Amino acid sequence: MNNGLGQYIKKRRQSMGMSLREFANLCGISHTHIDSIEKGVDMRSGREVNLTSATIRKLAAALGMQESELIKMNVQDQAQLPSNDEALKFALFGDGNISDEMLEEVKSFARFIKDREQHRS
Repeated sequence: MNNGLGQYIKKRRQSMGMSLREFANLCGISHTHIDSIEKGVDMRSGREVNLTSATIRKLAAALGMQESELIKMNVQDQAQLPSNDEALKFALFGDGNISDEMLEEVKSFARFIKDREQHRS
């Protein structure tokens, strides 16, 4: 999963000598959201983080840079999103360390469960 923007923000934050909480306070964003942005994934849901324009505005102000620079990095990241299967591997197993064959078994089982539930209704 490509997360150039998150890596950039983390490096800049660290170069400023700031903890997640300190940087979050500077931005006016929760430290858990900053952590998710840096990782590129919300660890609670397993979903990729999508930045709003308000969040980009706050990050840019805290970093002393133009919003357009962050938007450009974010767009580049979005153009290189992983496939749905890669995202599913990460969501299910955290590190994405599962073979394609195993993933197909998981998906087949999920279809079985869904079909079984539909037949119960």
